[in-house]
Amino acid sequence: MSGSNSPRGGSPQPNIKSEPIKVEEANERKYTLPQTENPKFEQFLDLMLVEANFKPQQAKVEIVKFVKAMETNYTDTIRLLKEKAEILARKLRVLRSDRVNEQTEKTDLEKLFVSCIEEARREVMRRRFRTEVANRKT
Repeated sequence: MSGSNSPRGGSPQPNIKSEPIKVEEANERKYTLPQTENPKFEQFLDLMLVEANFKPQQAKVEIVKFVKAMETNYTDTIRLLKEKAEILARKLRVLRSDRVNEQTEKTDLEKLFVSCIEEARREVMRRRFRTEVANRKT
């Protein structure tokens, strides 16, 4: 979806614009990033930089702090999602092993059932044979 607000009222989705932004850091590395609309960042700029009339160096420090806070938030979210994925993977392994165990138990029960049927069949055959032998003697 490319709207500025999500349909469920959650965090807004960024709109990617076609022209890139070039970012230069203090150590002169240059990055080209897609320009996005980020309401939180716009609010930050309005409140912290425009209204507070920061000098360029102060503004740079505030922006770095904000970006580090956002990065920490993203890395924490990624870490939590990875942990949840690991937990779900463990649960899936347990469920799969339980399923295999159930199938094995059914097989054991089936074997027991078949052996009981065979034993009952042999017993019936013995009784018939005894009855026939007894009938022949009389």
